[in-house]
Amino acid sequence: DALKRVAYLKSYRNYREQQAANVVRTQQVLQQKITGLNVNRERKSMALVEENSEKKQLEVEKKEKDAVVRTLKSRENELNKELADKKKADAKLRNAIAAAIRRARDEAVREAAALAKKNTPATATTTEATAKKSNAGTAPAAIPKSSSGGRTVSVLDADPSAKALSDNFEKNRGSLPWPVTGSVSMHFGPQKYEGLGSITYNNQGITINSNPGAEVKAVFDGEVTAVFSIGAGQAVILKHGRYFTSYGNITASVSKGEKVKRGQALGRIGNEDMEFVITNESQNFDPEKWLR
Repeated sequence: DALKRVAYLKSYRNYREQQAANVVRTQQVLQQKITGLNVNRERKSMALVEENSEKKQLEVEKKEKDAVVRTLKSRENELNKELADKKKADAKLRNAIAAAIRRARDEAVREAAALAKKNTPATATTTEATAKKSNAGTAPAAIPKSSSGGRTVSVLDADPSAKALSDNFEKNRGSLPWPVTGSVSMHFGPQKYEGLGSITYNNQGITINSNPGAEVKAVFDGEVTAVFSIGAGQAVILKHGRYFTSYGNITASVSKGEKVKRGQALGRIGNEDMEFVITNESQNFDPEKWLR
């Protein structure tokens, strides 16, 4: 009986030790789970705090935007008038650019005709006929072949110096200096007037907001081909070979026919935003892709 009791006590002691070890292991596992849950809870709390912060920020931004829209809607009549005035001014600038291009083409055709008449009478007759058609408003004459191999080129590039100027202007795409220090208030192409419903306007260039009196400079070497009044200000058109740049709503300090250099002052900003346009004989370009 004594031996049986001793064996039983040993067995019971081993069992108690195993149970105690199991309890310790279970406590360790539970502690690890508790730690993991606390970490997840902290992460969720931080995410919740961030989400609430972002939500508050969005609410603030929405209130600001709603306030701006309410202000714009209260100025709807004024904005409609501004848009109508801009349309008229842009139409006048667009027509002036088209006229300047026509005059430049006609002059180039006449110069080519005079040169051809001096060299070969037969060629002169053909070129003079082309000049008459151009003066009548037909499509611009083109040189039949170019030195680059078969491609027709603009009559404005008939003169080698003009061709070199056009090529240099193209090479400077993306690195032209800005005509004035400021910010773009309306980009190129179709733009929506916020506060005026679904009204959109197709901007022929970019509209630059700057301080009144800020100096406006030529973005490239060229010749002043037109200076004219537009609204309360003036506009200057420069010819760069077959490319043209236009600077609207300024007070001009240059004259038609004047040669200008890149960075030379053309005038100063008036009380309205400046309109800047880059075009050739057939299309307008997005100035922001040409300016550095």
